[in-house]
Amino acid sequence: MIEYLPHWNRIDELIELITFIGVKRPGSTSTSSYAHLVKQFEIAQVDISSSMIRKRVQEGKPIMYMVQREVATIIKERGLYGSQTSIDDR
Repeated sequence: MIEYLPHWNRIDELIELITFIGVKRPGSTSTSSYAHLVKQFEIAQVDISSSMIRKRVQEGKPIMYMVQREVATIIKERGLYGSQTSIDDR
């Protein structure tokens, strides 16, 4: 979203008031004139998609650590994605 900062309303005032924080994606660079004003962090990339979670639930595989416990509870209680028993903490 760093690339979109020049389009923000009153961005120059915001830049003076707060520190923007960004997460670097592997292989990406920013060409924004504001990039040098954003404190950027590198973190490990975790490739988890909603499609992957739905597929694991449908296949009866655990999704522990992939979603918050409360989300897993809702998926199980409502029988979302085709199974009520596939997401137990295993």
